[in-house]
Amino acid sequence: DTNVQLNEYVTWVRRDKHSRAYEILLSAQSKRIARNLGIGDAHTAKICLDCHADNPPAAQISPGFQITEGVGCEACHGGAQNWLSSHAAAAPHAENVAKGMIATQDPMVRAGLCLSCHFGNQEKFVTHRMMGAGHPRMSFELDTFTQLQPAHFVVDEDYRKRKGAISGVKLWAIGQAMMAREHMAALADGKRNRDGLFPEFVLFDCHSCHTPMSNQDWQPRGNGVGTPGMPHVNDSSLVMLQVLTQVIDPALAQSVAAGTRALHSSGSTGMGQLAAAANDLHGLTSQMATKFAASAFDANVMKAMLRGLVQAGMDGQYS
Repeated sequence: DTNVQLNEYVTWVRRDKHSRAYEILLSAQSKRIARNLGIGDAHTAKICLDCHADNPPAAQISPGFQITEGVGCEACHGGAQNWLSSHAAAAPHAENVAKGMIATQDPMVRAGLCLSCHFGNQEKFVTHRMMGAGHPRMSFELDTFTQLQPAHFVVDEDYRKRKGAISGVKLWAIGQAMMAREHMAALADGKRNRDGLFPEFVLFDCHSCHTPMSNQDWQPRGNGVGTPGMPHVNDSSLVMLQVLTQVIDPALAQSVAAGTRALHSSGSTGMGQLAAAANDLHGLTSQMATKFAASAFDANVMKAMLRGLVQAGMDGQYS
């Protein structure tokens, strides 16, 4: 007579790759990355454990805690000291959230949580040095991640009553906006947008530099990229967002397009101008995420967005 599956642990330990996130740190590839970075053992380095495990401060660790369990329940749902008993007693979800449980049913909250490891935030960040040392390139798409995540729940009538439900396209759009927002936050953050003498290249378009010199196909782009030989900011999420926002709020889409051009043109004038342009876009992407959350993604909206995305591809906007 329960409205939950009661299969959370079995699903996680058997099917969820998060349960094996710590084990990856013991692999030959991880050992090589750690050796290249000079950080000691990967399975004890904070820079690795912050994403490959639930790595709370020592003062918050209770008896029986095992960091070797990897990315477990509390890594995604938040420290459970205040809500574990009420959760086990089947208290209303809102009551658990009020006690500190992370509201992962909220797409903006979920996107921020996933991005904290699958891109980074102010506390932890996947840098170009890490990728240069052998770490895989990071990618993020909220709806894809949600579909791939083995679910320990069923979105049925009871679930919708307690937590609501959201369409996959809307989830994807919100994820795009939140990705762009975090990207702009990193560009505007003086601690994250620099790496010694150079900018933090993980925030830039890989193909700005990783292109054979024999290729002679460079040309200015309509989004403001107009300086050959200069690395330019990775604007993939912004390109997507302009198309999506054009359908939801054309005026806001124009502001994003203008902000993107300003972002690219600032790349040849200095980091101060780049950070300022990124900060302006950070505010716009926050508006977009809120707009998407409040919008009805019906069939006509989705068709218009699809046409826009295809046209952007035909126009060469995706490098």
